[in-house]
Amino acid sequence: LGLTGKLIFPHPYLYRLGYPPEHLALVYNAADVLLGASMSEGFGIPLVEAQACGCPVITTNFSAMPELVRWGHLVEVEDMVMTGMHSYQAWPSKRSMVDKLRRIYESWLLCGGDWPLAKRLETQDAIHVEYGWDKVVDLWRPLMARLADEAPPINDRFQIALGEAP
Repeated sequence: LGLTGKLIFPHPYLYRLGYPPEHLALVYNAADVLLGASMSEGFGIPLVEAQACGCPVITTNFSAMPELVRWGHLVEVEDMVMTGMHSYQAWPSKRSMVDKLRRIYESWLLCGGDWPLAKRLETQDAIHVEYGWDKVVDLWRPLMARLADEAPPINDRFQIALGEAP
């Protein structure tokens, strides 16, 4: 396919340990697109992270993934597979994946081989507004308040755990 020297894969050791956030931001900013056409996702953090750095994404049209796309394309599902955990996974269509890669490449060429800064910033802003720290904290605030009211004080909890009376 002529991709030799054009793809970068993570170092297996660092992939397991985790890259620092600053490194990930540099990788996302250097990428022209994130191809994240997986069979399933619990949420799809890499899709959000890539777009927060102004990088378009290509992902499977399944589970939570379509809801996370602010800039990019959805790959069609070729088949559904029932897992041993009684949940479905989606096989992304290879043909659709190639089509979406071609589309994003054609768009990239039309932009002169670089994404417009305005589009990158627009995508970053949309992701930060929807998934930024303040938004996430606001969503969790009612649950945290309820738990704080119901949970015993920390000192009592530690004393109970140690088998001592508070």
